[in-house]
Amino acid sequence: DFTLSNRVEDYNEPGIVEDEYTFEADKNGAVKFSDDAEEVTIYFGSNEDAWFTFNAAGQSALNLAYNTKFNKEIADLFPKANIDFISWIAEPAANRTGDLYITAKEDTFLYQVTEDGKGIKEVKGADYDENEGAWHIRTRKLGSYVISDMELDTTAKVEDKDEASSNSS
Repeated sequence: DFTLSNRVEDYNEPGIVEDEYTFEADKNGAVKFSDDAEEVTIYFGSNEDAWFTFNAAGQSALNLAYNTKFNKEIADLFPKANIDFISWIAEPAANRTGDLYITAKEDTFLYQVTEDGKGIKEVKGADYDENEGAWHIRTRKLGSYVISDMELDTTAKVEDKDEASSNSS
């Protein structure tokens, strides 16, 4: 006997965050925050693919599940680039703005996948933090990000299958 549910309350041992917590990629990301949680740091991956620090006072439960799966459609737009991806599946939003750090080499470029998933855009306010060895973004919402070894064209878009077939005919 077991219960299958996506509600945090139904898990036998939901992750309860007091001050820090670590997730692995492709794992359950549902967490609650303790009533006395204040400044918390959530680590993504044992090698710290990323981490997010924010004030969690009064924060409701969040789904912080993430992955580093390769996005072939986006990568095909830039065949000469070496690209890595990090994506928060539910695009969680915290109550307060925090600091998101995405681990990357210094000479990389950071982009965000557009809402429609068909392209990329620049990440406003992102800067590289040499001390942390990561891109730093002030944000409330965690989305899907692209780390590239070269500058990419933000006007490139994934064609719909219908558009591609009509263009070739």
